[in-house]
Amino acid sequence: MTNVTQRPLTGAEDRTRPPNPKGEPVRTNFYNPLYISDDGRQIHVDGPIDWEGGSGSCHIRFTITQGAVVAADRTGNYDNHDTTWDKNANASGGTFVPGPANAHGIIEGTTTPPPAPWPPQSIELVTASSRGRSFPAEDLVAS
Repeated sequence: MTNVTQRPLTGAEDRTRPPNPKGEPVRTNFYNPLYISDDGRQIHVDGPIDWEGGSGSCHIRFTITQGAVVAADRTGNYDNHDTTWDKNANASGGTFVPGPANAHGIIEGTTTPPPAPWPPQSIELVTASSRGRSFPAEDLVAS
């Protein structure tokens, strides 16, 4: 018998909610992949947000890094009625290219109880046009 660990295919979309083994309120992660503009100057950063009975409001502070290229920004405010978050951000230090990148985020705000820790993620960047989408456009906004 062979044991097999299944993983998402490279380039497969992961639009799942973050795991919650401890039953912590207010947790999130990044969707994978994240979309970049064809010229690599912008990135659409988004993810699910799960309140698990928590309340209050929050915003997401994030940094996406690919080599020397960085996009760092902050979203608007979200409350416990929101299930997703998103923000377009500009690249600095060069342009993004399709391939692996690192994502780090922090939930900030007035949530009760405090938000769950959010570990860094390895993600893939893909051009929106490679998936038949335009950038930036409403079809990239989390729904």
